[in-house]
Amino acid sequence: MIKKLILIILLLSIVFVWLVPKESDYLSRIALDLINIHEYTSVAPADLQKMGSYRFDHMLFYSKFTYRYGNISIKYYGFLTFIFFSEAQTVEELPDEVIV
Repeated sequence: MIKKLILIILLLSIVFVWLVPKESDYLSRIALDLINIHEYTSVAPADLQKMGSYRFDHMLFYSKFTYRYGNISIKYYGFLTFIFFSEAQTVEELPDEVIV
């Protein structure tokens, strides 16, 4: 009984780790969200990768993704094959020159 339980837990863990969203899944989701917000705009995920900067953190059973383009930052979380929108914020950029 214990061996079966350990085997089931091990198999479920492997499936959970295998189904965590990848970078390409997040970029596809951002492209889809962009199309939903701006109807006449379409951007390929490869173009998003070139246009902005992003950070992908892969944890054991979930992942986090932050995409930044200009002064807009968007955060997503992923679990299994699901990607959840977390937050969007406008980041105020500091000027290059400091005037005293």
